[in-house]
Amino acid sequence: MGIGIALFSLFITVAGHQKEVVDSNGYLVYCPCMGRFGNQVEQFLGTLSFAKHINRTLVLPPFIEYDSGKTKMIRFTDYFQLKHLLKYHRAIEMSQFIRDVAPIIWPMNRRIGFCYYEGSHSNGCDMKYGNPFQAFWDLYNVDFVSYEIYSKNGLSTERTHWDLWLERYPAESYPVLAFKGPPGSFPSNPEDHALQKYLVWSPYVQDKADAFISENLRGQPFLGVHLRNNRDWPNVCQYIKPKWHLFCSSQCLGKHFEHGIMTMELCLPSEELI
Repeated sequence: MGIGIALFSLFITVAGHQKEVVDSNGYLVYCPCMGRFGNQVEQFLGTLSFAKHINRTLVLPPFIEYDSGKTKMIRFTDYFQLKHLLKYHRAIEMSQFIRDVAPIIWPMNRRIGFCYYEGSHSNGCDMKYGNPFQAFWDLYNVDFVSYEIYSKNGLSTERTHWDLWLERYPAESYPVLAFKGPPGSFPSNPEDHALQKYLVWSPYVQDKADAFISENLRGQPFLGVHLRNNRDWPNVCQYIKPKWHLFCSSQCLGKHFEHGIMTMELCLPSEELI
């Protein structure tokens, strides 16, 4: 077995200090550029599963938040603990990847953007067109020199195609797969729901939650309900059908509606029901 095959990773030493291990199996990078926090976490589960299957280290992007019209980037570890995620698969935060790994295996002249279909504003993927795409990549000073429209190779990020990624885009030729958007599906697949156990809140989030419970609920039992009741929601609910999933309703109703069907009262509950 050749040395290049036998080595699992390469250790980089600068000025006598060991730096980040470079994974010879490659990396998966993406912009979490769809929806708000809930959607981003949903798609993260599928992306994590995809990265593990194709055996690439997952680069953890910041969460993108929208506050009064401004785009904010929140570090992954501000919300979740990395050590628990590493029990399932290899991962590295985006800032550390850009600082320690990218200069070695992903220099500026080798940055290829991956997308499913061609963008409407260029001949490539429109990796940085619009918000939050441009804000995300600009935060890390990333520009792309070429593009790979993987649907032209008969590929998608559906589970049935995962093995084909190993054949078509080997790490030796493509050390970094940089996706325009998350390769995980929304809503998340039932097969990936169990991965949420590796998302453990950071002490910062846990402390804030504990303080809220202590100060406002005074130790009493409570039930948390997430109500989607903003102004546009009634317009969404008026189009529902009994066997029509709405966002993540399959978590309650079952993928094939084995636990129930969609109703107006479920979509837009009355005050009496709440």
